[in-house]
Amino acid sequence: SDQHAPYRGEPFALPARGTVEQTVTLRNGGSVTVQVFDRDGNPVPGVVVVRSADDYEGDEERTTDADARTTFVRLAPG
Repeated sequence: SDQHAPYRGEPFALPARGTVEQTVTLRNGGSVTVQVFDRDGNPVPGVVVVRSADDYEGDEERTTDADARTTFVRLAPG
C-alpha cells in the first residue's frame, strides 16, 4: 500500500531437512509474506512456516500455497 514502504529481505539457504530460524522485527506491525524456493530457484509449495511470538498472540503455522507463498497478517509491532 502507499502507507508502507516495501522491504525485500535477503535470501538465505535452507537445509534439505530440518529447521531454519530467521528473525524479523516489525517496527509498526503489519504483515509478512514468505516465499520459499529450492536451490534451483523453483517455488516450493507445501512448506510449513511457523511464526513464533513472545506476545499474547503465540505461535502460528501456515503452509506455502501453489506459488510457494504464505502471509502472516495483523502482526503486532516487535
